[in-house]
Amino acid sequence: MNCRTYPGADCDTDHQLLVATVKVRLAKRQRQHSIPPLNLNELKEEKAVQFAAELSNRFTALEAAHDEVTPEDLWKGTKTVLREVAKETVGSVKSQKKKKWISDDIYAVIREKREAKGKDKNRYQELKAEVQKKLRVDKQQQLEGRCAELEAANAKGNSRQVFQVLKSMTRKFQPCLQCIQSEISEI
Repeated sequence: MNCRTYPGADCDTDHQLLVATVKVRLAKRQRQHSIPPLNLNELKEEKAVQFAAELSNRFTALEAAHDEVTPEDLWKGTKTVLREVAKETVGSVKSQKKKKWISDDIYAVIREKREAKGKDKNRYQELKAEVQKKLRVDKQQQLEGRCAELEAANAKGNSRQVFQVLKSMTRKFQPCLQCIQSEISEI
């Protein structure tokens, strides 16, 4: 409906920000409830024995109520028993926030750079170079910390954590794209 560019935005690039007003009618999507992942690291020694005992007790109770049950109902019962017992014994993994690698002093320099953008060109260039240099240093420190974490996990023999850290370090960024698809009706 309406479109406008903002050439004065601070993006450190030759691109310009674009703001557009769009009128779209989208259908409501029901969100599926995500199940938090289980803490499988807890499933060792005594917890494993407790899990197996509780599971066998629940399955014997499930077999006792085995009067003309459809395969679908049997699967639902099995699935709920497995989830409940696992949640009670090992619990779920708490979501970990990504570690913040940009320090607060860099944010202060970035704010100062923004203020100097329209006023003093030389000061802006100095601050821009300083920000880029400090960002490289902080990124390198974050990478070294991840490598130390990787070596510690490898020394402990925790191959699961080794592969998780490696995957998070080498995975390419892929933005989530949600396209608008129209229904094509055939005549």
